Amino acid sequence: MIKNFKTWYRIKWSYVLGLLLTQLGVSSCGIEEDPFNGGGDGGGLLMYGSPRADYELSISVKNEAGKPLANQKIIIRRLNEKMQPAEYTYYPFSCDTVITDSDGRYKGGLKTITMKHNLRAVVKEPIDTSLKPDSVNIEVKQIKKGDGAWYQGKFSGSAEIKLKKK
Repeated sequence: MIKNFKTWYRIKWSYVLGLLLTQLGVSSCGIEEDPFNGGGDGGGLLMYGSPRADYELSISVKNEAGKPLANQKIIIRRLNEKMQPAEYTYYPFSCDTVITDSDGRYKGGLKTITMKHNLRAVVKEPIDTSLKPDSVNIEVKQIKKGDGAWYQGKFSGSAEIKLKKK
């Protein structure tokens, strides 16, 4: 009986304290357009106190002859300067994979990278199977300053990937 009373007492106080803190506006994190829960455009989880940045990317994918490759998947990841893994270590996720348009270009943002980083664009599985996978580093430039707190600013980068025959 005592054990059940202590459990009941703790649950009630946890509930009361949680309700009180919520009413005071205290929270530790929020979800902004979470793609893993069926919505959004790749915003993902933004936690309080997490740095964030906006990206404008322009990437084109062509074959050796210069013909654009439409509907080509491109994996975009943060480039770790200490270790640059080989292309076979890149496994695509829905939030870091973009697809080229009919002109073989991707133009848009990327919400999964939250801080200023240089990026790597990887074509792991070419649409044309006679072409070899390839990748290119994307050096980003800051085009808008951050707010001096958590917002890092806006960054822009472009790249062209030319896939060669096997």
